[in-house]
Amino acid sequence: MRRVFAVLASFLLWGAPAAEGDSLRGTVVEDHTGRPVIFAGIRVYESGRRPALSGPVMADLSGRFQTPELPPGDYEVEAYHQDYLPTVIRTRVPGAPVTLRVAKLGAIWGRVLDLEGRPNPGARVLVLYKPAQGLVLQPFGNPIAVNRDGQFRAGGLPPGEYAVAVMNAAPGGSGLYYYPRNERPQFFSFSGGEQYSGLDFRLPPVARFRLSGILDALPEDGRTIAVLYWAEQPVLPIASSRISARGEFVLDQIPPGEYLLAAIRPTYGFGAQGGMLSPEDIVGMARVKVERDQEGIRLRPPVRRGITLSLGSVSVQPPAGCPAITQIMLAPVQPPGAGERVEAEVAYGRPASLNGVLPGRYRPAATLGEGCFLSSPAFIEVGEAAQAHVFAFDLAAAGSVRGRIKGAAAAQAEGSVVALLPAPNSSGVPAPARIASPDSNGQYSFEGLRPGYYRLSLRSPDPNGRTRWFPPLSQTLEIEIPAGAAIEADLDIAPLRYR
Repeated sequence: MRRVFAVLASFLLWGAPAAEGDSLRGTVVEDHTGRPVIFAGIRVYESGRRPALSGPVMADLSGRFQTPELPPGDYEVEAYHQDYLPTVIRTRVPGAPVTLRVAKLGAIWGRVLDLEGRPNPGARVLVLYKPAQGLVLQPFGNPIAVNRDGQFRAGGLPPGEYAVAVMNAAPGGSGLYYYPRNERPQFFSFSGGEQYSGLDFRLPPVARFRLSGILDALPEDGRTIAVLYWAEQPVLPIASSRISARGEFVLDQIPPGEYLLAAIRPTYGFGAQGGMLSPEDIVGMARVKVERDQEGIRLRPPVRRGITLSLGSVSVQPPAGCPAITQIMLAPVQPPGAGERVEAEVAYGRPASLNGVLPGRYRPAATLGEGCFLSSPAFIEVGEAAQAHVFAFDLAAAGSVRGRIKGAAAAQAEGSVVALLPAPNSSGVPAPARIASPDSNGQYSFEGLRPGYYRLSLRSPDPNGRTRWFPPLSQTLEIEIPAGAAIEADLDIAPLRYR
């Protein structure tokens, strides 16, 4: 027991001597309150975003952290936590301890009720973010299913403006019901720590339907179940039923929507999200759009398909900083363990063909350098039909933004903070914010940026060191960074103006 306490004390001790060489020390605090963020993770990168440590470092109960020794040089430090926006700042070793202020992710709470005020289970709620420059609203992440009491919680919202809507689940219906009404949706603004509650939708009750069918290839032991998953979120099942010895199944009280219906054998284990599967456990599968009662649904073994991946851009040659050959990974978005990861080496301008890919939804990613990004949809869908499945991915060169602080003395500019916030994206995963400290000449820069929309802000120094890095959205500037572009943005510190 003494040994356990000794190890814990050494982990939490601030100011403990480091190994030979120089370590990086700092503190992680909540931006809008200044309170320490306990157990925040710390990643350290060298130039080129190469990890400088073999693993992450954890902040202690006071929000303080200390890395192992690092060679002298320039580094990027990223603080991350499931409840906060990841934030990256540049620093130097050896150097003074750093403070990372992280913005708390927001949340929206509400209920979906019927016209008589009773819970409306089966409804799904969609959060939509407001893009820059008046573009069309875009979904932030997947739809959220309400619980049996009609309640929902939309969490993990990074700084930005959002609307909330209920998906129209009436038979044959389409479109969205916005809060509080479609004629004038309300936008909820987040800059750090906001929590909105009391959003009540009152809609006609969601209809429920009955599904029945048969499994074509019944396993010898006959032990199978039919499981229904939301097509957009195939993680937790919403309904299940045993398949009879004759291969028949019935699912009742199913709300409208698009689903993945699977026949599975007993699992080999359990994880945090329930039973774990392997691809061999799925003996039948079908995608079902539920708008009415359905009979005679046939569950057939999934047929592996061939797909083609291509890599290109607007130019004949790869963009600057992008490789001519890269590894593309397709991560399955399937019931836990049921999918297979797909990887392929793809040359620029030369399509690559793959066989034996299971139907389903996949999240694409690629191994690229610091100055190159994969421009692709958040998900791709490999269908069940015997048709050509061709997926084209574009490469985009990184952009940059730089400028000078104007209208201030050099000392004041040097103590100010410039924050760059990526716009929310459809994946629902917050992208890291970046922080720059202007030099003695008032100059700042951000390099290696993914093309897209950002919010730029400037905060003057506070004598007490309590300057918020992330101001209200009204005090930010929306900018677009095209692929490979270098944007110039000079900022005024007092009064706050942008040029």
